[in-house]
Amino acid sequence: MRDDTIHMPEAAEELDIELAERLEPYAEAPPVKAFSVFGKLSDQEPLLAMAGAAIIAGVVQRNSCLARRGAHVYGAVVLATVMKAGLKAVVARDRPTELLEHGRHEVRLGHTDDKARQSFPSGHAAGAIAAATATNRCWPQYRVPAYAAAALMCVSRLPAQKHYLTDILAGGLVGLVASAVVERIMPSE
Repeated sequence: MRDDTIHMPEAAEELDIELAERLEPYAEAPPVKAFSVFGKLSDQEPLLAMAGAAIIAGVVQRNSCLARRGAHVYGAVVLATVMKAGLKAVVARDRPTELLEHGRHEVRLGHTDDKARQSFPSGHAAGAIAAATATNRCWPQYRVPAYAAAALMCVSRLPAQKHYLTDILAGGLVGLVASAVVERIMPSE
């Protein structure tokens, strides 16, 4: 019989579990709920809408630079979304809620349609970091607010029990790679 369990480095797994357990009492707190709503801005639809608005504004204003920069951000988010989906098709990881509510913490090879087992990697982190990195390349003067917003969006997933820390770190890496690939294909300037 084939074992499709993925064994993470023990220290990373212990940190993930300990952090999830420590944050559990706060999951339903009003500030965490509000923070979680903010984190949803890093979902692909809002990010694509913001980048699309820049493209449209550039076209309407006949500002090719703005349209090109919007397309750059749009491309980075799309690629990050595709890469994230590819990883989720290969790795099935239980979300922290499964651990806390059912005592289950598994990471396995293989796709699942069960949202409770689609923790790895964080798509919100992938999108937020892709958008922030592409924004930094196109508008370096907005580096600090772009990365600050991305960091807040990523961190909001932890107390809401949506992802483990390593899911967020992996999603952030996906976002960085996606933005770098888009920069290589269609330079921001």
